[in-house]
This record gives sequence, structure tokens and C-alpha cells, in this order.
Amino acid sequence: MPSSSKARSDSARGWYTPKRAVACAALLVSVPIISLGGAALANGVTPEPASTSTTAADQPFTQKVSVEGGRTTWSFSLKDGTALDYADVNVTPKGQTNPHGFRMEGSGDGRTWTFSTDAATTTDAFTYYFVYKVQGSGVNAPTTATFDQSGKPTTPGTPGTPVTGDTFPLHIVAKDSDKADYVTIVGQNTPGHYAYVGADGTVKPVSDQPNGMSFPLASLPNGTVTLPSELQGGRIFISKKPMVMPAATGSDGKPNDSGYAGPNRDNPADPNQGNTFDVFEYTFKSSGGDRPAVHFGGNTTQVDGFSIPMTAELKQDSSGFAEKVGIEGKSASQVVADYKKFVGNDPAFTSLVNADGTHITAPRSSNAFTGAGATYFDASVNGAWAKWKNGFKLVDGHRTFEGKTEGDKLTFREMVEGKQVGEVGSVTKPTTGDVAACAGNLAAGTDADKFVEAHLCAAFNRGIAENDTSTWGDPATYFKAGTTYNKYVDFLHKESIDGRAYGFAYDDVHNQSTVMILPNADVPTSLTLTIGG
Repeated sequence: MPSSSKARSDSARGWYTPKRAVACAALLVSVPIISLGGAALANGVTPEPASTSTTAADQPFTQKVSVEGGRTTWSFSLKDGTALDYADVNVTPKGQTNPHGFRMEGSGDGRTWTFSTDAATTTDAFTYYFVYKVQGSGVNAPTTATFDQSGKPTTPGTPGTPVTGDTFPLHIVAKDSDKADYVTIVGQNTPGHYAYVGADGTVKPVSDQPNGMSFPLASLPNGTVTLPSELQGGRIFISKKPMVMPAATGSDGKPNDSGYAGPNRDNPADPNQGNTFDVFEYTFKSSGGDRPAVHFGGNTTQVDGFSIPMTAELKQDSSGFAEKVGIEGKSASQVVADYKKFVGNDPAFTSLVNADGTHITAPRSSNAFTGAGATYFDASVNGAWAKWKNGFKLVDGHRTFEGKTEGDKLTFREMVEGKQVGEVGSVTKPTTGDVAACAGNLAAGTDADKFVEAHLCAAFNRGIAENDTSTWGDPATYFKAGTTYNKYVDFLHKESIDGRAYGFAYDDVHNQSTVMILPNADVPTSLTLTIGG
């Protein structure tokens, strides 16, 4: 969920699947990480038509859900007119356990907040709740009661602290001990409240870190730490030195647990410069407490870059689930050497390795595709755009889109049984930078636009955009000689177990990523991270 939060679903009728929703753990986070490259909330939903408002005297807020012109809209405001720093609506489709978080748009004075999305492609029920923060208060963000699609409360009051049961062990095996000396585990232990896990399994708010959030791997008995019953948007950093990630500060200048400053290699002033680190992402909430459970979902990721090879092995005895993903049996230096050999003399990709050979920056996080590779994907984009003048058809699951290109626009309609549903969608012709980053013109517009854009970005990165779209789901067609594709991504898939990797933000399209989702909400039996060869 990689560090990027742009991974999207190809599920039926518009709802994003649990697998897609946790592909990047940040997608389940109601409050993004602050300061150094925080994640945007990017899940989309298409709820059942409904219209109601709640103004009960026992609630300090007014909220409303309504459908007009094929769009579902939520609104939220405090009854006393107090301005807010932010408000999020978190939506859970019927039959799913993962809430989809959306940052709402505030009015100019911050007193009224709204969010809208296409609603023409599903009749499924859903529930939702809000997270909000009073402007400049420095007070932790409260979570509201949960409501059904008619706007009626389904749970009273505000959820409290997470339950203490249903913990599970994280085992860390460091075969590349030169790289893996410290561990940092951080995420939301309740919506809007970030916490970190100590070596003894205690959970503390990120605002309470007198000695930082990292602990020495050597301090763990048998390399094992207990993970809590809830940690959403979680990240497990493995690093050479302690990570420096200070808590957010309020208007009073005091730290609070509303967020933390994540590492940013693009910022020369970042205190984590020179520290070798990598990350595993996960999210989980056990079935205890007032809010719905969230199935464990996690993944290794190289969406932002590669420094330390690791595998992640997830087991759950209750379902018989046992799966391992990642890069196995090689040290960091071996992987970097393999990469240099693999990409040869191509300047767009050789430039991704740093001067001391300890890190490979992903194309989306580098300047390579605005410099040495600034036109790298242009010919492929132009070829596809020319091909689609004669028609474009994308079928994925139960969703079908048909259209064609005219000028710089790919215009399309979503079709169900030969009839158009929803509004006409469009994608503006992307640049090489858009393709490399899965951003810009490939991350804009409505939910339907972004669904199509995710598939286009995946096709360009895999070198299949000019193939018949009916073959786009076949991995055997990816990364072929004579086509233009992302060599960084190709390399990672070839280096990884079963050819699964998370090398770019939409690598989960057609299930090519390292995302592992448990089939039920039971606690995992164990999670094991093995570092290096």
C-alpha cells in the first residue's frame, strides 16, 4: 500500500475490494502521515442511493448522506459552527470489513465539510463514520458513531481505546545483519490516533517518544515482538540506525498523536538521510471493540525504492493460510549488483542507484523521468493513443468501459448490458512523468476516470498498452523485448517470489503485487520478516 496511496481496485460494481483497499496500508488511514510526503486518501466508493440527515440532540454534529444526479454526497459540520482542521468520512460496503477513508472538502471557513462520489453502479448497502479535528485545538480527533446508508446510527457513542486481546507475534530474522539493526513499528491504534510499538509490545502515542520510536533488533527475545490487536495504516521499518520521525504539533506548539513526519529521501534536510531502511506495510483490527474488524492485510513494497531485501511470511491456523512474498536469499549488495547488470547502460534506470550503491530510487520518486528519461514512455503513449482512435474497450471483472481517443483525450463510457451508466469519463494523454509516477493525468478526475487510469498506467509500465486490451490481465505478455516498459519494475518481479512485487503504485492491477489478505478477521498466527540472504 506501498507508500503510495494510489492503488485501486478492479472489483465489481464500483466497490474497491479489501485486497485493493489494504494494498497500500495508508489507504485505510483516516489521517495521513504529515510533513514529509504524506499519503492521500484514494479509495473510491459507489454507495446505494439514500438521503437523510441526523441532527439528534445527543450528538454535537450534523451529518447528511444524499444522492443527486448519480452522485452520493456526505456532509458534516458541528452544530455550534466551530471550524475544523479536517473531516474524513470512512465507508464500509456491505459484506466487507475494511473501511474506505476519504478526506472531505472544507468550506472556506472550515465549518462545513463535504465529499461526493459516483453512485450509479451499485445498490449495495454500506455503513460510515466520521473522524474530525477542531481547528487549532491540538486536541485528539474524535470518531463519531457509525451510520447506515439511510443515515441512521448503528453504533452509539465514540469508540474507546483498542481491545487488549488478539495480539500476535512478529518474528524478525536478520540474515543481512549489517543492514537490520533497528525496528520501528507505527500506525493508528484508533482512527486518527498514531501510536508506536515498543520492544516489550507496549503501545504508546507518537507524541510520547522521549527516545524516539525505534528499538534495537538485538533487544528482542528470540527476535520476536508482540503486535497489538489494532494497528491500521501500519508500517514496520527495518533500518541500520534509529528512525527519526517526530510527532505532529498543534497550534500550541506541543506534539500530538494526529500524525508523524515520515522519512523523505527527496528532502536533503531529512534527518533520516544516510540511514539505510526499508518497510513492510500492514493493517489489522481484531473483532473486539466498537468498530468493525479489519482483516489483516500487508505487503512488502518498493514503490518508493529499494534498500533492504526482505520476505514476509503470513500464517493463520484457523483458515490454513500460509503465504510468503518478497525478495529471498540475497543480500542488499547482491540485489543492487543484479539490478545494475539487468538495466545495462540505460541512463534512465542506471541513474536510480545512489552514489554509494546502497539504494535504488523508484522511478516515481526520482528525477530520472524528468531528466535522462524525460521522454522514455512518449512513443508508447503516442502509439496507444493512435491505436485507440479506432476504439478502446476495457473489461475487468464486471466493469466494462468503451470509448476512443480524440486529440489528447480518451473519452469513454461505462457500459452495463449494452447501456451507459454514469457520466461520460475521460483521461488526458499522459506524459512520461505521469506514467512513471502513476500521477498527474493518470490520477485525476472521477472514480471511474481513476479506475481506467490505473489500468492504463499498469499497461504502460508493463509494456502492453498497444496490445489488445483483452490480454492485459495475462502476466505472460508483460515486459517483452521490443516494447517500452519500466525496467525497474520488471527487475523486481523477476527477483521476487512467484514474480510478485510492488514496484509501482498500480502494480496491484491484475493481482501482481505482494499484497496478502487473510480470508477472515481472525488474528494471524504469526508474521515473519526475514531480512536479506
